Amino acid sequence: MLPASVRDLERIGGAVCLDFVNTVDPRYVSDRIEYLPDYDALLEWSIATGLLDRSGADRLGDIARHRPQLARAVHRRALALREALFELLRREPGPDLAASLETLNAELARSRTQQVVERVLGGHCPRPRALADRIVGRRLAHVTPSRSGSGVRG
Repeated sequence: MLPASVRDLERIGGAVCLDFVNTVDPRYVSDRIEYLPDYDALLEWSIATGLLDRSGADRLGDIARHRPQLARAVHRRALALREALFELLRREPGPDLAASLETLNAELARSRTQQVVERVLGGHCPRPRALADRIVGRRLAHVTPSRSGSGVRG
């Protein structure tokens, strides 16, 4: 049985970034379930995973109600980041690898950091510069079948 809401999603990834990738299920069918259909669901998922507390989510929700275009833009960026992470964390990255790296690096830049992520052949990263870099450098997560489709596990 599929979870009724984003709060009920099973966290199988072993890391928040992997659980974020798993907020759509099953990934490879047209009638997949999108657990982050809007900005409010993104806030609820952030609370459920411990990224935000309720008061922080309430403040962001208030801003979103006053600036709905901004909330929609942030939601679109979040989904684009999720898809980029999926592409980067697959065992065999597909043809969108460069675009996925660009999306991730743009979000890193938005977070006011100087970190970048690069594809490292052979999975070896001599000088990890960011958490995502360490994840990619240490090992690529793989896509594994779950009861309802596929999920990314570390």
